[in-house]
Amino acid sequence: LALAAVQVVATNADGAALAAPFALSSDGDRAFGTFAPAHFARYGTIRRGFVVRCLDADGATLGEYKRDLEILPGGADAEPGDPSRAYVEKGGDQYLKTQIVDGVQHYAKMELARDVRIHSFIARYTGDYILVDGTFVEVSA
Repeated sequence: LALAAVQVVATNADGAALAAPFALSSDGDRAFGTFAPAHFARYGTIRRGFVVRCLDADGATLGEYKRDLEILPGGADAEPGDPSRAYVEKGGDQYLKTQIVDGVQHYAKMELARDVRIHSFIARYTGDYILVDGTFVEVSA
């Protein structure tokens, strides 16, 4: 199986994950990509916050590399991150905070989906959930 694509996921100090496809060099030995600096506005150490996935032409994972990510403060006025700010993890699933309706926090569930246009995976947020007694319950329309 040949390496066809590289995806990098960086989780910031507020707990928000951002996936970016990285372009392979012509010899296939290096991958290049960028993240917006605003994604790393707050500082902190994120356990397994840096993930590199090597994908084949069908989008299947050939290998995965996970490491801790340390974001250093950019100045004296920098603020530490707060992982509970962006999402809640429950049962291996991640739920992103979306809006507050009538004083109740709502969430969307994150799912990884294959994007055939970029030959990689993207995060897709679906549903409308609230926490009821520590369990996510989908809000019916």
